Amino acid sequence: MQVIVFKNITNERNPSMQLYAQELLKNMPQNVKGFSISAKNYPLIKYYFTKEFIYPKVAAKNQADVNHISDHSYSGLLKYLDPKRTVATCHDLIPLIDSGSVPWLGKRRFWYNVKFLPRAKRIIVASEFTKQTIINLFKNITEDTIDVIPYGISSIFRPLERKPELRIKYNIDKKSILHIGSFYLRKNVELILEVLSRRKDWQFIKVGPFSRGQLDYIKKRNLRERILHFPFIDLTEREKLAEIYNCAGALVYPSFYEGFGIPILEAMACGCPVVCSEIPPFVEIAKDAAVFFNPHHGKALESGIERVLEDKSFKNNLIQKGFSTAKRYNWKDCARNTYKIYEEIYNQIQ
Repeated sequence: MQVIVFKNITNERNPSMQLYAQELLKNMPQNVKGFSISAKNYPLIKYYFTKEFIYPKVAAKNQADVNHISDHSYSGLLKYLDPKRTVATCHDLIPLIDSGSVPWLGKRRFWYNVKFLPRAKRIIVASEFTKQTIINLFKNITEDTIDVIPYGISSIFRPLERKPELRIKYNIDKKSILHIGSFYLRKNVELILEVLSRRKDWQFIKVGPFSRGQLDYIKKRNLRERILHFPFIDLTEREKLAEIYNCAGALVYPSFYEGFGIPILEAMACGCPVVCSEIPPFVEIAKDAAVFFNPHHGKALESGIERVLEDKSFKNNLIQKGFSTAKRYNWKDCARNTYKIYEEIYNQIQ
């Protein structure tokens, strides 16, 4: 049995999707190979043309006994791949359930691809929440074709002994809050900035870009001096990311919508306590190892952060629970359970 994992276009800047395919392939046997194409130096319109029209035709010529589309936004590959031997991973369907997450054109483009998702023989998701979302949105996808296989955590995320040295290296305060991700409205970064404007004794570490509106707010409220900003950390700098987790006082994740929440588990694995919104996928993966709050209430977020930063006993207890939770998620299990699906599909078509 030969398996091809169809990855995102090589020069697409989407770390979470790249990470999934990378870790999956790293933990698979030798008969599972990755495949992608490049869209070098293409302007935006030609880049999308490559993704949605050229890649599907190229993929059709590179099929294996079993095909795996590693990102749901590439479900358009199913126009040319044999659906009976193809599995697709759906990470989330946020543009379809959150009207404010992407512009109208972006939502149309998203639908152009995911409308082919029902053609897949099997669909892999990382959470029960995403599984239920698919069932609710696609009446022609049955529950028995969806498999819940959680993501893993890289071994690079672990407690480090030289925290004082690292805090000096990055200029990180003990009373610091960390957010990792984009600036989209669903990420709710505005709530963190609102809290920061009231708490003058806290530092904010942001890994990922700010929006124009967020930058304007930062300037208006004179918050810049208390913000440590890392606009982008790619997959080759994950040791740096692990060091930042180790230094931060708490990871704050106030999203309105997510499909999973890898930063939550990475933080826990590093001994960084987590304060996150009480949305279904976060409750599903973090269970009792995080402080949950209503993402619409800034005071609730502030109270949760304050307890973690000020109550040492509570914080240490949360960290220990986080270690136990993080141990349940690893990429070897993710790869092994995914490979079982390949074998099931292969045996059915023989």
